Amino acid sequence: DLFALGVIACELFSGKNPFRKETTAETLAAILNDPTPSLPQITPELARVIHRCLEKKTENRFASAQELVFALKMVPIGNIPRTRKSSKKVIRSIAVLPFENVSGDPELEYLGDGIVEGIIHILSQIAKLKVMARSTVFHYRGSGMDPQVIGRYLNVGAVLSGRILQHGDMVTIRTELLDVNNGWHVWGDQFHRKVADIIAVQSEIVNEISSGLKLHLSGSQKKMLTKQFTQDPEAYKMYLKGRYYWNRRTEEGMKRAIDYFQKAIDIDPVYALAYSGLSDSYALSADFGFGSLTSKEAFGRARFAVMKALELDDSLAEAHASLGHLLEHEFHWEEAEKEYKRSLKLNPGYATTHHWYFMALAMMGRNQESLAEMSLAQSLDPLSLIIQTDVGSCHYSWGDYDKALEILHKVVEMDFTFTTAHRYLIAVYEQKGMYKEAIEESEKAFLATSKDTSRLLTRSRELQQILEVEGPRGYWKKRLEHNLQSSKPYRLAQIYGMLGDKESALTHLEKAIDEMSALVIYSNVDPRLKSLRSDPRFAAILKRIGFVSS
Repeated sequence: DLFALGVIACELFSGKNPFRKETTAETLAAILNDPTPSLPQITPELARVIHRCLEKKTENRFASAQELVFALKMVPIGNIPRTRKSSKKVIRSIAVLPFENVSGDPELEYLGDGIVEGIIHILSQIAKLKVMARSTVFHYRGSGMDPQVIGRYLNVGAVLSGRILQHGDMVTIRTELLDVNNGWHVWGDQFHRKVADIIAVQSEIVNEISSGLKLHLSGSQKKMLTKQFTQDPEAYKMYLKGRYYWNRRTEEGMKRAIDYFQKAIDIDPVYALAYSGLSDSYALSADFGFGSLTSKEAFGRARFAVMKALELDDSLAEAHASLGHLLEHEFHWEEAEKEYKRSLKLNPGYATTHHWYFMALAMMGRNQESLAEMSLAQSLDPLSLIIQTDVGSCHYSWGDYDKALEILHKVVEMDFTFTTAHRYLIAVYEQKGMYKEAIEESEKAFLATSKDTSRLLTRSRELQQILEVEGPRGYWKKRLEHNLQSSKPYRLAQIYGMLGDKESALTHLEKAIDEMSALVIYSNVDPRLKSLRSDPRFAAILKRIGFVSS
């Protein structure tokens, strides 16, 4: 009985029953006719929930206990002051935390995630405002930590948190902006809109945040905050689902991302962000070896999509970064650097550009410049698994193996299933001559991604046995045997390089270039290929990739 629950709640907070009179008849009359009492002791949000339980007409009350639970989850915890403080301090950094999905339906996660990612995307374009990147803030999803504590960990001035509830075609979003320094409530609001209006709600939230942070924006910056990349809510929904699956970084996730981005484009053929997302999906599929397409085919589709995105909107920082990434794989390093710089001019807070740029600089042998970009990427996205892994990979390529081990171990402590970090740990152990540790790390990498333990045990046992009998050379010969059926020529070139078989290594490197293997751009700095560096033929290969022999 929701009405009875409302009566009990009202008595709990006010200290008296709202309708109790001296006689039963008077009590019944009060229930039917008396207005519900005000509840100044509690927040307006909680009072509205209780008052709805006490509505005279049953159709105006909550339809079910489940709907009441959803409404209660949208109520902010604690008696938060509703007015802004008068501080004139400008806040220069913010973390937008994942919105809590109180609908109870995991299929709706994409909506809250997409709104948060959109807010981060828009805010990161504001000059002199540091915005924590998505992969760092999403590390705290479901942690239950106090937002102020999270803000202190991330060293930001403000934190935005929120809750989202979808019921039918309606969505309710509750947001709170907190000053990390003193815990003051800067701004908060509740938005109750149709799902079709979610694009406009996102812009409203961003405008309120900029006002709450006391940012002084130019006319062009204000216009940028309200920019909408599509007017079609269904296309936007498909885009949000695409980004949701793209961020999973799995083969199945990338396949579904491509499907959703394409659906967004089918609905709105001039949706530049959807083309950019499609390009990123094909490019990462090539990088990670996902899907049935060859690297050359996947990079080709990525290029078509990104060029279409830039044709529609040349101001997209994401698209310029994506083009820079593709140009690396086409061995046009100067043009790639221009695109990265263009991207950073448009959006200096885009952590992905800083990430890809520091990797490009490292591959070009410009290590000091790489370190500077690396620092910027880490400050914007300190908990990104892939950024931290690539920081470790740079130290590995520079021969700083102990530093690489330190960084990569921290990554697998954050997420044991992140196989890229395991693979680099294997490589570091091999270069240090710690082959037993390399075999153990191979087992961990395999366990993180596969349930076929019998194959794992067989391979590990073979490596251990031959290592004891023949030493490191036997280890590499067995690795070659395990990989001979592989269609990945760069991996074979690495193994032949460690075996000192220059002819075979160079032959497979040439094949990797012809196939546009994603990993071939690492040739200039790959420790596994160091036995080839004195060979003139290797210098010619580096020239094909766009490098001068180092």
